[in-house]
Amino acid sequence: MTYSTLIFASVVLPISVLFLFFDRSTEYKNLILCVTSFLFVTWGINSLAGLMFLSVFADCFFAIAIENMTKKNDRSRAIVFFIADILMNGFLFLLLARNELFEGSEKLSLAKIYIPAGAAFYTLKNFSYVYDVFTARCSAERNPFRLLTYGMNYAFLLAGPVVRYKDIEPQLKSRRLTGALMSRGLKSFAIGFAKTVILLPVLKKLTDAGLYGEDTSAAAALVGMLAWFGTAWFGFTGLSDMGTGIACMNGFDVPLNYERLSPKNLIGGTIRCYNTSMIDFFKDIRGVDNKIVGAVLTVILAVLGAGFYSSTKTMLIIGAIAGVILAAEYMWGYDNIEKLPSALKAVIAFIAVFLLFSPMAFESFGGWKNWLGELTSFGSLAPAAELKKLLLGNILIVAVCIIAASPIGKYLSDGLDSLAARSAKSSAAVNTLKTVCIAVLLAVSYILLAAEMIAK
Repeated sequence: MTYSTLIFASVVLPISVLFLFFDRSTEYKNLILCVTSFLFVTWGINSLAGLMFLSVFADCFFAIAIENMTKKNDRSRAIVFFIADILMNGFLFLLLARNELFEGSEKLSLAKIYIPAGAAFYTLKNFSYVYDVFTARCSAERNPFRLLTYGMNYAFLLAGPVVRYKDIEPQLKSRRLTGALMSRGLKSFAIGFAKTVILLPVLKKLTDAGLYGEDTSAAAALVGMLAWFGTAWFGFTGLSDMGTGIACMNGFDVPLNYERLSPKNLIGGTIRCYNTSMIDFFKDIRGVDNKIVGAVLTVILAVLGAGFYSSTKTMLIIGAIAGVILAAEYMWGYDNIEKLPSALKAVIAFIAVFLLFSPMAFESFGGWKNWLGELTSFGSLAPAAELKKLLLGNILIVAVCIIAASPIGKYLSDGLDSLAARSAKSSAAVNTLKTVCIAVLLAVSYILLAAEMIAK
């Protein structure tokens, strides 16, 4: 199951939130969250996928053992338990999130049947808990049920964030579903829902027409690639918005897992805008004073980060190149980078990110090479009739995408906030406008999903 399905948005989510009002205790809320998360992950596939949750109890055991060994000054045994947890979560990640690696193996062919939603973030988040116990960032949790609530929380499965246990522990022990959290959750979910249901289909059509269609003009190559980047951006941020909204509607106060696109710190800063929590976790792992060791760890973590999203050779090569660039920025120093003019940083970041990650849109570097030839050719600068018709027919949605992904969106948002701060009357007007917009987005999204289901 995913967040953007009609069954989830119209049945599972409303019912699970409604059940939260039957009892105010945090233990009850945790129970409802665990049940809902189990249904979310196992929906439509064999219930044996639920066995992945048993790994939480193993994480619980390893963390307690690590803490006990550390208290006894037996660091060597603590390291053994830590390595055991790395191997366990690594195996789960490969089996549940990268089972294409086992394709062709008769013994492991059944792995393709049991693919739980969000297994990648599930294993990474649970490992982060054991890592934090190992580095004494937090204490080991003795209550396995509370740890189960943290580990299997379906709000953090599809797009993170990699919530650190210490940061969310107080909310696992005591939290209330307030009107403010519910309002924030509905708003965040509606925005993410609209990104996924309204914007993504149009961006995917533009990508197909520009990159994989018969139009070989430079304009088609440019529009297609921009649409592909837009698909990746709005797809991830849409899931993050919905996940954050779901968390709020379950009483959790958590940040978004992305930031507005910005050239701050050049390539590293731009990449951090996408999946901020995972990048921050990796930076925490890298946290060493020795520049050379830090640079080497940066390259290794960049490759691992690329493998987190895909196990293809292209993705791993891109991860290695990105790691070298990030290591160079790290060696140079972010303070020196920030001395560069903002306009220059924006141009450098755009060109570098555009060229570095564009190969991901193709199955091989050969396809990327052909696309690059079309982009730099002296062919037509005007798109063909099919792509032009698609652009004109969806001009409003294209405009929304440009505004939302550019500084224009921030200026508009800041302008509304400034207007709302002028007076109580202005605040009421702005809030009413936002509420109406959210309601319209939800209504249109539900209608489009229902129409799609009827068409099938």
